[in-house]
Amino acid sequence: MFVKTGENHWINLSQCPRIQIKKNGLSNWEIVFSNLSNDFDTEKSDSLGGFRSESEAHESLDEIWEAYREGKPYFEPDPRKKMNVRLGDKWYADNEPIQIFLDVIQRLRLEKIEAQGLTFKDKYVPKHEVLIVTKDRVKGLEQEEVGGYYVLRLKNISSMKETLESIASELKVDIEVTTYQE
Repeated sequence: MFVKTGENHWINLSQCPRIQIKKNGLSNWEIVFSNLSNDFDTEKSDSLGGFRSESEAHESLDEIWEAYREGKPYFEPDPRKKMNVRLGDKWYADNEPIQIFLDVIQRLRLEKIEAQGLTFKDKYVPKHEVLIVTKDRVKGLEQEEVGGYYVLRLKNISSMKETLESIASELKVDIEVTTYQE
C-alpha cells in the first residue's frame, strides 16, 4: 500500500521498517516513516504531519494500518485544499468549496434529496429553513442550476460542511468532510 506524503510523492508502506509518532515543533505532531533499517534520521525519512495532538496522529496511523490490513486504499485529506469530502473510499477536493459542495450534492443524488424535502437550517436565523434541492427556482435565494434541479448556493464553508453531513446522515451515507480555512 502507498501513502501520499507530499505533492507527487508516495511511499510504499510495506518497505518502511520503522514508523514513529513524534512532536515536531511546539504544537504539531507527525508520523515519520523510515526507509532506513538502522537509522531514524528524519531528514532521510518521509512524514505526515500537522496533527494537533499525539492522539490525533495515533488515530490516523490506526486508520492507515486498518486500510493496509484490509487491502483498501487510504487517502489523507489534502491540506492544500479548502474542502475535502470523502464518499466511500474516494476523496473529492477543491479550493473552491462551493464546487465540491455542488459536486457532492450531485453524487448524493439530487432526486433523493429533493424527494425527501431536505432543508438547510440557518443556525443564525431561527426558524429559517430552505429546501436544499428543488425543481423550481425560488425568488430571493441564490441557487445553482444542476442537472435540471436548483441547488441552494451557500457561502459559508462551515454551513456547507454541516449541510453535507446532515444530508448524508438523512440518506444514511458514509461521509467525511474536512475544511481548511486560512
